[in-house]
Amino acid sequence: MRRLLLLLLFAGLLVPLASAQNWDLVWRLPDLPFQPAGTASEVAMVKAGLDTDQDGWGEFLFTWTDTDTNAICMYEATADNTYELVWYWPLPVDANTFAGMAVGNLDDNDKVDILVTMPMTVDSDPNPMRIWAFEWSGVQGENAYGYPGANPGEYTPTSSWNFNLANSFDFRPYSLTVEDIDKDQDNELIVGVRMSGAGSIRQVLVVSVTGEFSLFASWEYEFEYRQSFGGGLYSVTTGDLDADGNQEIYYLEHVHDEDL
Repeated sequence: MRRLLLLLLFAGLLVPLASAQNWDLVWRLPDLPFQPAGTASEVAMVKAGLDTDQDGWGEFLFTWTDTDTNAICMYEATADNTYELVWYWPLPVDANTFAGMAVGNLDDNDKVDILVTMPMTVDSDPNPMRIWAFEWSGVQGENAYGYPGANPGEYTPTSSWNFNLANSFDFRPYSLTVEDIDKDQDNELIVGVRMSGAGSIRQVLVVSVTGEFSLFASWEYEFEYRQSFGGGLYSVTTGDLDADGNQEIYYLEHVHDEDL
C-alpha cells in the first residue's frame, strides 16, 4: 500500500509538470545556396550564444557534412524568430565525418577567429590543410570573416595549417577549444584527434600561434599526448576538476566492446 501511494503521488506531480511545458517549432533551416533544394545532411555540430560582430544580435554556427559539398555556416537573428544566413564557407576537402569548430581569439589581436577542421580521407591530396582560421574584419555589425573573395559574400581563410603532417597521413581532428589553458597570457587551441594506423592512435594536442593570422602567423605544438586503443575520440574539453586553480584536459572515448 505504501508503494502504491508513493507511485500515485509521483504520478500526480508529473501531470502538472508535463502540462506546463509547451514546445513550439519557431524556425526551421531553409535550403542552403550551395546545395540543391531538399538536400538532407548531417548537421552534427552547432555553436550558439555568439555575437562575433558585436552588433547586439545573436548568431549560431553549424557545420554541414555528409554531402558532395560541405560547409561551415553562420546564421544571425534579425527579428523575433527570424534568422538569416550571413556567412558560409564551403570546405575544400571531402568529409570523412562531422567537422570540428571553435570561436575565439587565437592570435590574441582582439579580433575573434572562426576555426574549423575537417576529418578527411587523404587519397585525393597527399598532404592537405587540416585547419583553417577566419579572422573577423573588426567592423562592428559586419559578418566578414577571412579575406574577401573574388565575388561578393565569398571569403578565403586568413590562415591554414596541416599540423606538420607527413604525406598521406590519416589524421582526423574533431574537438576544438580556445583558451589560455597554461596562464601565459596567450590563448591556445586544444585539439582532439583520431588517427588510423597500428593500434588506432588517439591524440590530444595543445597548439599556439605566434604573430597575427593576417601577418603570416606561425603555428606550433605546445603539448602532445598519444594513446593507442580502439573506439573513437569525439570530445575533448577542459575544466578545473580538482579546484586547484589550474585547468585540466579531459576527453570522452567511445570504446567498442571488442576493444576492451
